[in-house]
Amino acid sequence: MPTRTGSPSRFWVRWMVLTAVGLAAGFAAGFGLGAPTEAIVGMMIVIAVIGAILGGVSGAIQSFALPARVPRGVAWALATAAGMAIGLSVGTVGSEQLLRFQKGNPFQEALAIAVIGAACGACVGLAQFWVLRGRVAAPGLWVPASALASGLGFLAGGLAAVGLVGGFRSLIGLAIMGVVGGILTGAFGGIVLGRLASTAPAAQG
Repeated sequence: MPTRTGSPSRFWVRWMVLTAVGLAAGFAAGFGLGAPTEAIVGMMIVIAVIGAILGGVSGAIQSFALPARVPRGVAWALATAAGMAIGLSVGTVGSEQLLRFQKGNPFQEALAIAVIGAACGACVGLAQFWVLRGRVAAPGLWVPASALASGLGFLAGGLAAVGLVGGFRSLIGLAIMGVVGGILTGAFGGIVLGRLASTAPAAQG
């Protein structure tokens, strides 16, 4: 199936690059804009706000690489924002349980980031499923694929940030986590989405 980029290989590269750029920009925007809000509202609300900003920014950037039969722009960005807001909230609660007795251990924190990534990927994948439904073959496969891709991507990004700058709680650390995590997430997700889109019936869309 032709994509907006003209070939499966170009689609995969474009998807990987834009996912990395989107996550890096989303982390910077989400945590940058979310920090001042923390003094006004509760922490869980702030996490949801950060997730919505992160998902909205990354989804909007990522949408430029979508296959031709998938609506780009607002629908994809809104779905990604909603999924990321829920996933980041759920994942944060789960990761906190992992860190109860290991606070300050950067590698344990990186593992907790993987939990957050998997939760974000599952919720984002489920939200994006409603955009993909009826437009690609077997859209339900996108949910576990998204969870696995994000879990591995966030883990790799977290470990990269720990190894390079000692952690991911700074702006540079978040940028590293976003770029490295986005490359892995986009690489795996691009393969799966490209294959799902390539087998979509011609009559659909």
